[in-house]
Amino acid sequence: MTRFVAILLALVAASDCMASREVDYAVSLRVLNERLQQCMPYCGPEAVLAGMTEVSGFLVDSSGNDVVLLGKREPSKEAIRTEDFVLALRAAIARRKGVESYFPGVSIELRNDVAKKLESLASSTAAAAIWRAVCGADQDVLVYGLPSQNSFVKTMVEADYKLKRFANGQLTAPFKSHSTRVEERILRTGKLGPGSMDRFELVPSTNKSWQVDRGSRTYIIENLNVVLFTEKQAKDMNIPGRPYVGTGAKNPEAEDFAADFTNQYEQIAQSHDEYKTLSNLFDLVAVTEFIAKTSALNAAGLRLSYMIDDFRVDGIVVDKTLPGISEINKVAGPPSFVSKTCGGVNAYMPAEDFRTSERRFSEFKALVLGILNDAMAVRVPMFRLSGSGF
Repeated sequence: MTRFVAILLALVAASDCMASREVDYAVSLRVLNERLQQCMPYCGPEAVLAGMTEVSGFLVDSSGNDVVLLGKREPSKEAIRTEDFVLALRAAIARRKGVESYFPGVSIELRNDVAKKLESLASSTAAAAIWRAVCGADQDVLVYGLPSQNSFVKTMVEADYKLKRFANGQLTAPFKSHSTRVEERILRTGKLGPGSMDRFELVPSTNKSWQVDRGSRTYIIENLNVVLFTEKQAKDMNIPGRPYVGTGAKNPEAEDFAADFTNQYEQIAQSHDEYKTLSNLFDLVAVTEFIAKTSALNAAGLRLSYMIDDFRVDGIVVDKTLPGISEINKVAGPPSFVSKTCGGVNAYMPAEDFRTSERRFSEFKALVLGILNDAMAVRVPMFRLSGSGF
């Protein structure tokens, strides 16, 4: 078994151990759309998906001309911004129409001239101050699949930028930083080897699945997690996005760091809100992708014209450039420049990449619609996704 396959199997095993999805809250998109049109720009619960904190699926109510989001509401957690849902929905519709080709994503990229300077410095005895000055040059923030100035993009950029500090060991994690792993290898072998330029990408797990009841048009995510891949792993998995510029060489330290970050993602997200929010954004992309794929709005006779055409997204400033982050590790002899990391977030998850399994959700759907009864949002009896029907 190759090392890469072994790591992928570990990632799949870790994702299988995640807690199963739970549903205890339902939000009517028809009523939410109506309320938004009435309350903007001074909205309360309408601005945060009526208090929903996790989106796990949806159902189509043809008789009520509605699509109902299914998820959870936990008052102790931050609710999902309605504008993030709207951005994901608009993007999904644009992809289905062929207007947009990219899924939402960002990348914080070294400029070519800076990368060349760093490569030359990595093999020299240049002073640490020179390295820091070059490494701290502005890096370009690239945005794919979405407008660039909004909370959705800001979260992706913050998660990516903070990842650099985890990789460099500047933020504490329950595992070794990437820089420490490279340093240990240098001490062990006496060679710099791979690792002078490492690139990572936060992407959806390869093990993605839905449980669906096509008869009742009810869809609930069974498995979807955020994982960290090296650039080579993302390329080997044929995950499209920004151009891959790495050498393609295997990098054991980078792969091990990525696997540990993935396995501890939930623990990291408890202390770093960007990563919890990123998980929610990936859920939004998956749910809106399926809404578009299944033509759910058409099936319900629901237009959502205000959300899709007229809803104004808040202009949140997202930096177009960010300074590079440097870290210098001293091993035997001169400083070893091992901590150049680039990366990105790529929410690439076409509906066709999800496995689906059939379930009976008709009784659960009837229960939800009976309780909802033209309200914008309601609590529903806790429903846990398991191997059997409702």
